[in-house]
Amino acid sequence: ARRTGPPPAARRPGDRVLFKGGVRYPHAVVVERSGAPDAPIVYDGNAAGDWGEGRAILDGSRPLGPWTRDGDAPGGLAIWRAPLAPLRASRAWTPGEEDRPALFQGDRLGRMASSADREDNWMKGDMRPFRQVDRDRITDRTLADPDALAGLGAGWDQALIELQHGNSHLDLFRVLGFDPASGTLTHEPTKPLRAGRPHYAVVNHPGVFDAPGEYLIDAKADALFYIPFDGADPNDVDIGFAAVGSGVRNIGASHIVIRGFRMTKHRHRGVALGSNRSLDRLRDVTVEDNEMVQGGGVMLVRTDASVVRGNYINEVLRDQPILVRRSDQVIVADNVTRRGNTGITASGATNSLFIGNDARASLGLHGNALTIYEGSHNTWIIGNLIQSGLGPIGLALRQSDRLVIAFNAIRGRRFAVAQWAQVEGGDKLDFFNNAFLGNVRIQPDSAARARFVNNFIGTFVLQRGLESVPVRVHNVSGRIGQASVQRAQLREGEALLAPETAFRFEDGDPLDVRPAPSGRKRLGDGAPYDFAGNRVTHVGVYDLQGRRPDLGRIGLPPHDPDLVHR
Repeated sequence: ARRTGPPPAARRPGDRVLFKGGVRYPHAVVVERSGAPDAPIVYDGNAAGDWGEGRAILDGSRPLGPWTRDGDAPGGLAIWRAPLAPLRASRAWTPGEEDRPALFQGDRLGRMASSADREDNWMKGDMRPFRQVDRDRITDRTLADPDALAGLGAGWDQALIELQHGNSHLDLFRVLGFDPASGTLTHEPTKPLRAGRPHYAVVNHPGVFDAPGEYLIDAKADALFYIPFDGADPNDVDIGFAAVGSGVRNIGASHIVIRGFRMTKHRHRGVALGSNRSLDRLRDVTVEDNEMVQGGGVMLVRTDASVVRGNYINEVLRDQPILVRRSDQVIVADNVTRRGNTGITASGATNSLFIGNDARASLGLHGNALTIYEGSHNTWIIGNLIQSGLGPIGLALRQSDRLVIAFNAIRGRRFAVAQWAQVEGGDKLDFFNNAFLGNVRIQPDSAARARFVNNFIGTFVLQRGLESVPVRVHNVSGRIGQASVQRAQLREGEALLAPETAFRFEDGDPLDVRPAPSGRKRLGDGAPYDFAGNRVTHVGVYDLQGRRPDLGRIGLPPHDPDLVHR
């Protein structure tokens, strides 16, 4: 597209930089100059449709090719070959590093050849195709599995091993050698193994290069080999890789608005604000009404008094769709995140508000839908729809004090809410009017400071101290703990639900309010029953359905200057 107006270094407060809709811009937008509090500099991807058709497209991909035919894979699948030069030039792949470039055929994500053939290449946390190995067969430098490894043949000199251990650790490291007699490979030193049986996959080995969408990098041949989807000729379709790090990169400017773009196929972030390496803090940056797909999301680091609002973020290559780190007075509102690692993460976000977000289908191994970690004090989580995908937890908490968690609907595969660590003496946690579909697990000292009022809770996990919660009123629970429940364990206004009154998440309608088979209505219709069949008077936690809180009347938590990160 044609550039008009002053160059980036000459932009002034109040300027609007308009990008033409429908045009692909192949380079990052670098934000260098600050606006003013009442006159921000606006970077506009044609949000109002003033110029061109649709949104301006910030495209971080680069083409691969030319392609030549290079034999067949098992099953007669055609193998094609392209030079590695474009990958080297963009630093999307570096010899000797454990990089896996993101390769695309059209809008379909390929993957580096692997013994773990996932049904969906975006599902980075899907361990089902990985092979289990007993702990006594693996050390920090060796892995022995002769039944699986001995038959793969030559090609170990450029292979990688992907190792999953514990609940959420997935490491990738180089193979250094293989002994076919014992079926043992040696590899780079690993991190200490976590509990449980490890799972592994062999990566970038010719013996596992056998499925459409897979590629193999051979540095010695200076070539990338690829098996196209649908038997296509790669010279007739668009095949490329994520090359550019970010769509918009702010290197130190405050009072900025970024809106209306479509960002795709970036290696790391759609929008990257601030840096851990800079001592300067950004302020008053708004990221709103953008689409970020098949690339990166939004990262705020040391960025205060800022807003991330109304963005759609789907299919994130790595990291989190939204990350707020070491920032103060941030509002994250009305965003939709899908198919990323953790959906939304706050790490050291103080005096901040997370409201009205729809964070579902997180696909990373540590795929919590919403994570509030490491000193995110005095923060409110209000009116969000949160559902983990492959990850075990809907809302994960760690060492974050003075949290208000209200009017949320939260589901996790294992835990709706799990607190893994607390500040000394316990975090102060208030839970009001939430629907928790799954277990709720709180550390004992925090439970002693918590308030649970008018929540639906799938299971109170008593071994983590919820029996000591001082304020627990008008909650309804599917069960308490893992054993049969005595009515004496219930408190004022609390009740147990018969199974048919429990809610389920449904596609397109996350809170299902259809009548149960018995003819009784579900909670959303205001008629829950206990196990004895007695109607339970309840305030109506599921008033979320179709009637969420008035977000316009909810401001930031009262500012506490003692919580600002220095």
